[in-house]
Amino acid sequence: MLSNGSASQLRRDKVAFIPRGAEKYINEEQVEFFNEVIEEGGDYKCVHIKNRYDLKSPVSLVFADSSNEKKFIQELLKPENYKKFEAWVKSTSMNFYAIDYAWKKGTTPKRGKFNPDFFIKAGKIILVITAVPLTFKIKSGGYNI
Repeated sequence: MLSNGSASQLRRDKVAFIPRGAEKYINEEQVEFFNEVIEEGGDYKCVHIKNRYDLKSPVSLVFADSSNEKKFIQELLKPENYKKFEAWVKSTSMNFYAIDYAWKKGTTPKRGKFNPDFFIKAGKIILVITAVPLTFKIKSGGYNI
């Protein structure tokens, strides 16, 4: 679930989004720490999700790495928004799913890779969110994220 470095980040920067029932997916050696994380008024930043089906993600819990990601996940969890897509997954900060790209700066071609922040499945469309914006709105029939 978390390394020691990640535990300290969960006190400062990161936020855990944990649905009801997630504890059954936690390894035995991590149960004590998990209980500390979900403790109301504890030292860790945690958002409790009452209905586990509201977290339309294939993972048992999600970590937001920044305040923008936290806001974005909170928007994904709103009923008026989560009804507009089937599933989503948040990437880890590095090496989750690298996508190659190429572009030309002046006369110099550049190549690289980027790691998208989120993938959202809406009907037959897979939205690839490469940087979480400060403002966004999910519209029915169209996407303005």
